[in-house]
Amino acid sequence: MPELPEVETVVRTLRPTLLNRRIAAIVHLREDIVTPVSENLAARLVGRRIIEIHRRGKRIIIQLDDGNCWYVHLGMTGRLTIEPNDAPRWPHTHLILDLGQSQELRFVDPRRFGGVFWCGESPADESMGPEPLTLSPGELFERLSRTNRSINSPCTALVHGAANSPRPLRNAIVWRHCATISTS
Repeated sequence: MPELPEVETVVRTLRPTLLNRRIAAIVHLREDIVTPVSENLAARLVGRRIIEIHRRGKRIIIQLDDGNCWYVHLGMTGRLTIEPNDAPRWPHTHLILDLGQSQELRFVDPRRFGGVFWCGESPADESMGPEPLTLSPGELFERLSRTNRSINSPCTALVHGAANSPRPLRNAIVWRHCATISTS
């Protein structure tokens, strides 16, 4: 499964190509790759301009010019790439966005653990914990002060929801901040 650094690399690679591009057309090859399944993604995206792309946890969030957003989660085997529109389609290509200028954004996921999620005007990250790399020592201290458990359990639990971060990263964040917290 891609970890935060890999997802961040995907976002940084896609950003220069996607920003300010208008979605000209969609080829939706597998209906159940979109959540909610009933969402007419083509009606929502065609003609819209991409104004922002960023990572939140392992979500690749794409903001549109009408205030709506959607995100891609790569799952274990997903790939989100820019391809020339005449490039052959890989097996398990589920969604293609025609960006004009002979380029397409393609979502390929052989095992289908990833997906495309429509958020509309709701924030794509409203149910997520803090971003692990921006959690300050003060915020960690405030979260820890609400529990009486031994230090290891709450440290791990309090940042467990830290934007889908893997356990080694959560542990590093906790212990880096624990070294700077003073209880006096």
